[in-house]
Amino acid sequence: KIGAWSEEKDTQLKEKIDSEVMAAYKEACTFGDLANGPFPPASTIFTEVYEEVPWHVQEQREELGK
Repeated sequence: KIGAWSEEKDTQLKEKIDSEVMAAYKEACTFGDLANGPFPPASTIFTEVYEEVPWHVQEQREELGK
């Protein structure tokens, strides 16, 4: 229906969305962030990506351990 939307409805919707986004952000921050951790060991770069680590990646992993 034309004219069904209003500035008041627009403002209320924006406030509701802002509130939901901020709540989700705060919840996500409880799991950690890039600035404050927690930081997994560097070796998980390899174990979290590959089911079977290719030989060339295994070499890189060994270099990382040196």
